[in-house]
Amino acid sequence: MKEPATGWVSSRSAELVTTDQESIESFWISRDGQWLAFDSDRSGTQQIFRRRLAGGDVQQITHGTSPAFYPALSPDGKEVAYHAIVNGLRRIFVASSEGGDQPVQVSPDTFTNEIQSSWSPDGKRLAWWDWQGRVQAVTRSPKGWGVPHEVVSPGAIVFPTWVDSAQLLAADTVHRRLVRVNADSAAGPPRVLMEHREAAPKGLATPIVSSDYRTLYLHNRQGLWLLPLSGAAVTDWALREAVRFDDPLHPHDGFRGVAGYGGFLYFTLQNPQSNIWIARVTGLKR
Repeated sequence: MKEPATGWVSSRSAELVTTDQESIESFWISRDGQWLAFDSDRSGTQQIFRRRLAGGDVQQITHGTSPAFYPALSPDGKEVAYHAIVNGLRRIFVASSEGGDQPVQVSPDTFTNEIQSSWSPDGKRLAWWDWQGRVQAVTRSPKGWGVPHEVVSPGAIVFPTWVDSAQLLAADTVHRRLVRVNADSAAGPPRVLMEHREAAPKGLATPIVSSDYRTLYLHNRQGLWLLPLSGAAVTDWALREAVRFDDPLHPHDGFRGVAGYGGFLYFTLQNPQSNIWIARVTGLKR
């Protein structure tokens, strides 16, 4: 839907972008606005796909029996990072956005359930978090991906998303606040940006930075809020409600189910459907 200039709009007025019978948990719009990458069970097992944002054929990026989720396109659009379930554990991988190449695992096997990767604006770093509330970051050199390190944090820091090539915005689940942390382990504790008080969304909201790194989206099951970014700083208290997810028949859910481009807002809505089948049974006797 078109981003409102003022006030908020209802999710009831949203228009469908995808119309296939499939389950999409998360998606990403490329920085140039050309591509929509998303995870889907359209092939049976959840995998990563892409298609032109303007429409067209769907291209499958990942294959195999390992379910893949939460795609994040690199700033140049040539790669996609995602997490896949391998031997029952979630791991971070990077693959060509055109598919075909063997994906490279960039996260270690030392933590369980490493999920939701995010690219730095220069495309040289990735960050992700695990279910214990740890955030890790890794840097790529001409020789390849380095060794991931844990970002200094008080714990329970989740949903990291880059605001520049050195700093991350994340949610502090213990204190219900938005924080900024430096991706270098020696940089010290996080700086509080916003407490989730009356001026902020009710309940903890997931932060996602737009593909052009100009806007921060905060969203939960109730709504979607916008926060303009200026370089590495957040404009304090400039939070604006843009969408209310007020349709009980089509609720919003998903940790990276929002994006924006070209003055339009995109988000996932559940659309549960079922089929009724009739079978004729013969040959039964009382």
